[in-house]
Amino acid sequence: MLIGTHAHFYAEEFNDDRAELLQVYPKELKWILLPNIDVESIEPTLRLAESSSICLPMMGLHPANEYRDWE
Repeated sequence: MLIGTHAHFYAEEFNDDRAELLQVYPKELKWILLPNIDVESIEPTLRLAESSSICLPMMGLHPANEYRDWE
């Protein structure tokens, strides 16, 4: 079983070819994990997960972003 552990396919950059990307994955691929980046990426992440049988959303604080006021 294969798992894609990090894909931001919900991002606007993939709007034109998202469906094609999800079709070309090998049949052995069980899941694609979708880590959100920030508050704005939550909805697109959840929408893609709801529309795909292999995409799973992951929510949290992305280490590339600096959150000073989250406490």
